[in-house]
Amino acid sequence: MPLCARCTGIYSGFLIGALYQVALFERRGTQLPGRSISLISLGLVLLLAADGIASRFGASLPGNSTRLLLGLLGGFSISLLAVPLLNRFVRISGTDSPVIRGWKPYLRGLVMIAVSFAAHFAGSRALFYSLSYASVVGLAATYVLVAATAAAAITGWPSRRHRAVSGLLTGHSRKCHNAAPDAGCAGRHTARVTRRRSENGD
Repeated sequence: MPLCARCTGIYSGFLIGALYQVALFERRGTQLPGRSISLISLGLVLLLAADGIASRFGASLPGNSTRLLLGLLGGFSISLLAVPLLNRFVRISGTDSPVIRGWKPYLRGLVMIAVSFAAHFAGSRALFYSLSYASVVGLAATYVLVAATAAAAITGWPSRRHRAVSGLLTGHSRKCHNAAPDAGCAGRHTARVTRRRSENGD
């Protein structure tokens, strides 16, 4: 593998979690999952961090399989906390709801993690390389998403973009009000003329 077992699990799990949330109906959600799911996710992330620190002192979890499983769970949990923050700071049209709504979508995501972990024991070269490539793509996706979220949070990019779009729409509305009717403004012009006639009793 191009990365160690723990890092392979982290970045593969993050990629799986991010793609899974994108595929959900509530992918624009800006809220974290429910309290229980958020606490479980945070606990797994802290456990992953503790194992990483312990490995510096030679006290890491035994076996690459165990580290791979913890990495998959930790990476998946990080994605559950990161994607809503990305939607909050980057998206303009985010919804005020969580991406993971309840236990069913959360458990389906864990099933995907379990399948990925089981592929490690299948002995298939194709599955082995698929997991390896997923970890590399997940590594790039992690840093891109984190950088985009941080940049948007610091610069306030979505709010400025929203104001710019609103300004363009407002300017277009004023243009339609002052200009002669054309293909873009004919409907609004006709509605104003009809309203004025009705007010004047014509």
